[in-house]
Amino acid sequence: MNYTKHAKEMTASGVVMSGPGYYFGFVGLTNGANRSFKAWDNPTTAAGLKVDNYEMLGTNRAGGHELNTPVYCVSGLYVGVSGYDAVVYYYKFPI
Repeated sequence: MNYTKHAKEMTASGVVMSGPGYYFGFVGLTNGANRSFKAWDNPTTAAGLKVDNYEMLGTNRAGGHELNTPVYCVSGLYVGVSGYDAVVYYYKFPI
């Protein structure tokens, strides 16, 4: 199976990819306040199947995680980024 590995910088909530692929984690930076990161299997909005929900303490300034088993997203990937920059990592399959 052919795929391409991608990383996308997100400074606000939005679409990471449309179409099928695997989500496998993110890295985020904060300005010192507590922040949240959420991801959904949805190509357009924050609804449907939630594939990630991560709360980061502001005292850490940087954080994130890589999933042990990547999550297959059928429709696409939408992320909710609250108050910090995040880099989202995912695999994208050719259509």
